[in-house]
Amino acid sequence: MEFYDDQFLHEDDPCLIGDADMSKITEQLTFPHSAKEPELSADELSRLDALADQLELQRLERLKVLQSPDCVPSTSKVLSTRFVRTWREKRNSKGETIWLGRSRFVAREFVWLEPEGENLFGPASGSIISRNFANSFLGKT
Repeated sequence: MEFYDDQFLHEDDPCLIGDADMSKITEQLTFPHSAKEPELSADELSRLDALADQLELQRLERLKVLQSPDCVPSTSKVLSTRFVRTWREKRNSKGETIWLGRSRFVAREFVWLEPEGENLFGPASGSIISRNFANSFLGKT
């Protein structure tokens, strides 16, 4: 699989999913490539989403990005979080294109770290940027 942080997928840590279990989860999230994303029943999709979420949390723990809520001071800022789940075109170990079900754990409300927020701007959608970019060439604002 093409992960950006492969080096973290093979560390020895008894608290985390083992490499063999990770491989089994990844196999379940892998589907043959076709013109359209895999179409699954709601129950099967929920099952795979839970596996992808589990894999993502383990990845973040190995990166030392997440810590136990018991270790976080009660005065810490609480961020809203959610899982974003997508299908990604990837290449398997044989170089064949596949669909990989993927989950990413994201947080919002980082603006409190830097009140000016210039470095934290993120547009609500790409279509807004496209429209504004085109309008700037047409002299519209």
